[in-house]
Amino acid sequence: MLVIFLFPEKWLLKLPLRISRKKAEKISKLLENKKVVIKREVGEEGKLFGSVTSQDVGAAIKEKFGVEIDHRKIQLEEPIKVIGTREISIRLWPELEVKLKVEVKKG
Repeated sequence: MLVIFLFPEKWLLKLPLRISRKKAEKISKLLENKKVVIKREVGEEGKLFGSVTSQDVGAAIKEKFGVEIDHRKIQLEEPIKVIGTREISIRLWPELEVKLKVEVKKG
């Protein structure tokens, strides 16, 4: 199902409303209990220069698994600011959530 927006300049933009349940289940099986690694520059005491956001996690998932996830579905309580491993949730469908480990390394 597509949502079509018509802008005053008469540009036509088509956006997928959401992924199908079957596709969400396939993605869930692909990502369940897997890990992505993100490398960042690190300062003193293991603190990052900047932070790792849901967009960064989405890019890492796309690079490793070839699956594009809307960053708004990636549930980070707050951006990651220190190196280490953290488990996050991705809500692919209202009642379908997958756990994924994100490891932030010095790079």
